[in-house]
Amino acid sequence: WFRWPRSPRQPPEGRGGLNWDGVTTRDGRMNICVLGAGTIGLSWLRRFVAHGHQVLVCDPRPDLADVVAGLPLTDDERARVRVV
Repeated sequence: WFRWPRSPRQPPEGRGGLNWDGVTTRDGRMNICVLGAGTIGLSWLRRFVAHGHQVLVCDPRPDLADVVAGLPLTDDERARVRVV
């Protein structure tokens, strides 16, 4: 996995739970964007949320919210998914 190099500076105030690199949260989880909600994109979405990562899924299909709602996810996993 690619990680941005660490900065010797301290993170600015108001960054929420993100590390200074802006990619991982303080507990080591990643913020991931999945582009495309076809078979492969939805498979990656399920894998990422199963490992505790925050996932943003982007696709131009009009039924994207319904497709993601139909995935077999736990309530905890569903809370870590955002649809755009």
